[in-house]
Amino acid sequence: MLGPKREATVLESSKCQTKDLLKRLNVPIPPYRNFSDPQEAKEYARQRCAEDPGMGLVIKADGLAAGKGSILCANQEEADSVIERIMVSPRPFGQAGDRIEIEDRLEGRELMFFALSDGRTVRAMQSALDYKQAFSPDEEVAIRLFNRLAGNPNQDNNPNTGGMGGFSPHPWLDEELTERIMKKIALPTLRGFKEISGQEYRGVIYFGLMISEDREPSVLEINVRLGDPEAEVILPRLETDFYQLSRAVVEGRLDEVPLQWSDDFCLGVCAISGRVVKTLTSTGPERPGYPGEHYTNMPIRGLERVDPEVIVYHNGTAWGTDSAGNRRLYTTGGRVFTLVARGRSLAQARARAYENIKRVRFNGIRYRKDIGLGYI
Repeated sequence: MLGPKREATVLESSKCQTKDLLKRLNVPIPPYRNFSDPQEAKEYARQRCAEDPGMGLVIKADGLAAGKGSILCANQEEADSVIERIMVSPRPFGQAGDRIEIEDRLEGRELMFFALSDGRTVRAMQSALDYKQAFSPDEEVAIRLFNRLAGNPNQDNNPNTGGMGGFSPHPWLDEELTERIMKKIALPTLRGFKEISGQEYRGVIYFGLMISEDREPSVLEINVRLGDPEAEVILPRLETDFYQLSRAVVEGRLDEVPLQWSDDFCLGVCAISGRVVKTLTSTGPERPGYPGEHYTNMPIRGLERVDPEVIVYHNGTAWGTDSAGNRRLYTTGGRVFTLVARGRSLAQARARAYENIKRVRFNGIRYRKDIGLGYI
């Protein structure tokens, strides 16, 4: 099985412990503090906002929160609201919100960087540019409506999701930046983790980074797996046999297996459960849609019309039976499916992806229309 031992999963399951470890190893990270008391957290947020009003803070639930536990706050009022919501009421992340991490918001470009480790050898993988925010930047009306329906009428933040799509290869991750990240982040983190914990890390590791204007990387988060939706657009480009590669990682001989990649582009678009179209006879409160409360059990139509060479990854679907006794596919989650198309250019992959996703329907379907748009 390709993955680290349970002891190593702390790198993802506790943001507070991970930041403490990285600080100890002198791996570059944003200024931060951890809190288990909401009043102390609010006081720290007040101090940081007063010191630099234009900076902004990022508040993160310590534990796993389905990709929704990291929230950007532009000012003290928003920080107080988020701290109260995570730690006091309504506590949407449960025990994962018993502790929080508050870090300064860094300026730059985000990068998801992937590497493989067998405990001795660390190899950089291909990467992808992903889209985490629920809406494109120009959807101001939709963002305001989402926040109003989600009970946050005073906020206008574009909410983060588990991923709305992405494409590979990454447009600006070059060899020089890859070497810098390996030297300053990947190698010291994995070697330092072994020295401190006594555990070898074997498997895929994913660093969520912020790259400054002068191309210096800082770690925002770590995952102990391939990211989603990055994996959906990276793995189809891998030409090395994945079984052989996984076996080499498990057996500690990663240095013996070459990593070979296709020059093709892959672009993925995630269809989510947005606001369901209400009718005059509809009952119940209106829901904002993923990443907030969303409807499920919606029949999916049109998947049979997707081109055979286009891949459909099922994120939140299940088979069921309709009122006529016919077997059909239904939505079961906020992120319903990710459709991935391939092409010799990014423009070709993008055109194929959007041409095909238009053929699929369910009540409330929504997806970002701008995946890859600024890089063609």
